[in-house]
Amino acid sequence: MDLSSVLGQLERYKIFTILQMVLPKSAFKAVAELDNYVAALSKKRQARGHIRDGTDIFNYLLENKDDDVFSQKEYEGNALVLLFAGADTTATVMIFGSYLLCKNPEVAKRAQFEVRNAFRNTGEINATNVNELKYLHAVLSEAMRLYPPGPTGLARQIVNKAGQTVAGHHVPYNVSTLYP
Repeated sequence: MDLSSVLGQLERYKIFTILQMVLPKSAFKAVAELDNYVAALSKKRQARGHIRDGTDIFNYLLENKDDDVFSQKEYEGNALVLLFAGADTTATVMIFGSYLLCKNPEVAKRAQFEVRNAFRNTGEINATNVNELKYLHAVLSEAMRLYPPGPTGLARQIVNKAGQTVAGHHVPYNVSTLYP
């Protein structure tokens, strides 16, 4: 479990607040610096305002600025999420996807064949066309299944002796399942 997972759970159960009272302020210097950095980025982006046909995702938060939908703290919280969203998770999927392809050369060859035969030139490579690559999609899905990119993983339980029904299917005893 990485540090972000631990901190997330500590905050969830209000233990983080207690730690802030007990530990020296220097222990939280990096957190404070990050908060200040994100606040500055948020304010700088807010100053630009909503841009018609804007391309950044923060633009959608600013669409309703006049409606007082978000407090300043909520804008900063959203900025933090937008700053980090996908960075670690995308890297994790790419790393473990590459690892699995290296460990399974036949799978790598098939994925490579699909990619190389799907496009005539680099100009054809875009999100819509890449989304049509079924085998590559399966490879990435398997990488995410084996190595969940979320910092806390997925909640799991072991099925009891009576078995369990999940999405209308019987799951036998001693099988690991996701929490419903």
